[in-house]
Amino acid sequence: MKRDNRGFSLVEVMAGIMILGIIMSPLLHSFVTAARTAAKSRRMHNATLAARSLIETVDAYGIDQIVQDIYVTGSSSLSGLAADAGLYTESGGAYHRLDPDDIGELGVREPEYVLGVKNMRLSDTGQTCDAVVRLDASDFAQNTYPVANYTTMDSVYLQPKEADDNPDYDKAARFADEAMLLWTENPSLPIRDTEYFFYHKSRSITINIEKVPDYAGAHSGYVIASAEISYTADYEGYPLSEDPYEVPYYNEFTRTPYDEDAGDLGIESLYFFYYPNYGSGADTITILNEGNLPIDIFLVKQIQPNYFGSPTIEGDISSWELSHSVSVILKESADGSHKPVADMHTNLLTNIITQDDMSPTVCAYKVIKGGWYSEPTIPGTLIDMTPRNRLYAVSVELFEPGGGASFEPGESILDMDATSIE
Repeated sequence: MKRDNRGFSLVEVMAGIMILGIIMSPLLHSFVTAARTAAKSRRMHNATLAARSLIETVDAYGIDQIVQDIYVTGSSSLSGLAADAGLYTESGGAYHRLDPDDIGELGVREPEYVLGVKNMRLSDTGQTCDAVVRLDASDFAQNTYPVANYTTMDSVYLQPKEADDNPDYDKAARFADEAMLLWTENPSLPIRDTEYFFYHKSRSITINIEKVPDYAGAHSGYVIASAEISYTADYEGYPLSEDPYEVPYYNEFTRTPYDEDAGDLGIESLYFFYYPNYGSGADTITILNEGNLPIDIFLVKQIQPNYFGSPTIEGDISSWELSHSVSVILKESADGSHKPVADMHTNLLTNIITQDDMSPTVCAYKVIKGGWYSEPTIPGTLIDMTPRNRLYAVSVELFEPGGGASFEPGESILDMDATSIE
């Protein structure tokens, strides 16, 4: 039998290739489409994880901690999520980054915050994206309710209660001794004892809050708070005052380290517990905050101890409470702003003997900054109650990187909404 070994002709080969192409083309298209779909799915999955991470971070941090993380500690990382983050305002469709001074002017009732994040990593793929996180508090009525702000008692002065330790009692006893010396020279004068001067003297309290660096130019050191008390009295026209050779009452009650580079300001609040200077005398309380430390100051007036057991003292105190006057002065350094840096709180405006049909005590409050002074209203409460945003409608938009500060790179990769509770 004769074999035909001529093989395929060119026409037959080309026809076979055409048939194979017709068969493989849909398969190749399916493979390419599947690969693109898988890549897009992975990117959307990573984008979804990134958006959720942003929402969870915002929910965990809250506005105050976000500001602390970005502008105080300088990490700008939001727990390692991004290489760059900042708070922005939007105007005319463009985003404008706020600097630290602008952040200081943001109130707790701002209706919307915009958190801009650039170069945020998408999982471990090496890909990055930009993000805009909007926090809108305007639609929640709960945000209008005052909330008590927690304040740590990290600096506390307690005026001693025991007679031997209380400078009020000690000075009254010294005034009685001086009066006795004057009486021996002029027996026609009435005899005044310690109890009399305890309720008939004027008192001046100076609270000094200062930041002392470790060395010149250092960003770390100690915050020191101290109290100095001086007294004057009148004995039938004879002025009685501090002995010029005697050291005034002085108490350093706080020495706390601070580190500005780490965002540690040393102390957040100062509580000054003292007994009122009842009787015909008056009180002057001067707070020296020349370093403009942003702290809360609480002046806490307590019930004066009755050392003498006089049955009339309780009634006298109730009447003295009506006319008890205190002049409070806060002195700070001029910093281009007339607004006080420290916040003042006190129960001076509330009668602490009884609330029944009694007028509040008189408290004159003055703030002095350089050559400027004002007389703002001092809150009559020891609880810092401020309306704060607690609920936010959170929306996250992810963009391709490279949009710059304007965050306008075009179509967003992903949009996601949520509600955050601070």
